[in-house]
Amino acid sequence: MLNINTNDKSEQRKFGLVVGAAFILLGLVRWAFHGFDMAALPSILWAIGTVLMVLGAIAPTLLKPVFIAWIKLAEVLNFIMTHVLLTIIFYLIITPIRLVFVVSKEDSMRRKWLPDGETYWEEAEEQPEEFDRYRQQF
Repeated sequence: MLNINTNDKSEQRKFGLVVGAAFILLGLVRWAFHGFDMAALPSILWAIGTVLMVLGAIAPTLLKPVFIAWIKLAEVLNFIMTHVLLTIIFYLIITPIRLVFVVSKEDSMRRKWLPDGETYWEEAEEQPEEFDRYRQQF
């Protein structure tokens, strides 16, 4: 659950101004790329944005039901993003990579036990002795 006080007048005002500006910006982007075709979508976005901004500036308490609905939508999107998408990413990306390492018997972390008496110490890479080599790192 998001910790946003929907009864706070300043939160309602911020919601109206920010979301209204976002709708107007979306309308401008839509208009810049596609013009006024397809049922005048930029005009609709501009109208919604203007209403939200005006109500946010003048009467933010009238935005409370819209604000509550917006927060509920955000909670649903939060659930989808964290649970569903991360599960899909895990099973479509991380699990196949693990299977490739298991099948190829690759041990990139060198976790295999060495016989007694051998050391796990790895020699450090040689560092350049000339100072000018540090200026040319790549």
